[in-house]
Amino acid sequence: GQSALILCLEIILQARRYASQSSKFFMSGFELISEFVKIADYGGSDHSMSSEESELVVDSIYPEGCSQKNEDYRSLRQLKKKLKHRVFYRSEQQLKTAISVFLLAQSNLHSVFDGSFPQYFVKAALRHPDEHVRSFACDALGAVFTSFPSQEMIAAEIIDKVLPPLSSSNKKFNKWIESLNDPKLSDDLSKLEKAALDDA
Repeated sequence: GQSALILCLEIILQARRYASQSSKFFMSGFELISEFVKIADYGGSDHSMSSEESELVVDSIYPEGCSQKNEDYRSLRQLKKKLKHRVFYRSEQQLKTAISVFLLAQSNLHSVFDGSFPQYFVKAALRHPDEHVRSFACDALGAVFTSFPSQEMIAAEIIDKVLPPLSSSNKKFNKWIESLNDPKLSDDLSKLEKAALDDA
């Protein structure tokens, strides 16, 4: 039979299928997933999470990245762009849970999650237009350091892909700085923001 963890995650996924985009229950259940992982891997069980359980955990946290064999693949592909720009979903729900689970993860879950976590929850989130998402992305990068303290190259590679070459004479870098300026700021504040970015 199915494990308790799979049954719990299936309930969350089923509830999501019935919630419309305007519902407060749309893409709900994130706050429960890390608790389920904690119980599954640290609740006194004789064995760690299985590969099947691990894959379902990751699908629950990162539904946009589910494989074609997932029954929700088509509907989630259509929602992918909308989900990307839902700030509360990306930060307070998805990223917060992903960081917690990544830090809790043991061998099987890490082997499944390690592929998408740096790519989507660090690199893509650091390039997100919303500052709250980028703030959580910094926490996600910290989770990579915490889980792999001897693997600074992982984080260095992520940062290298996010930022253009750091040269004050480089046109790409200057263009990148200009793209980050907030057009809604007053002229004085825009100058201060640009100066801060130049310093960075």
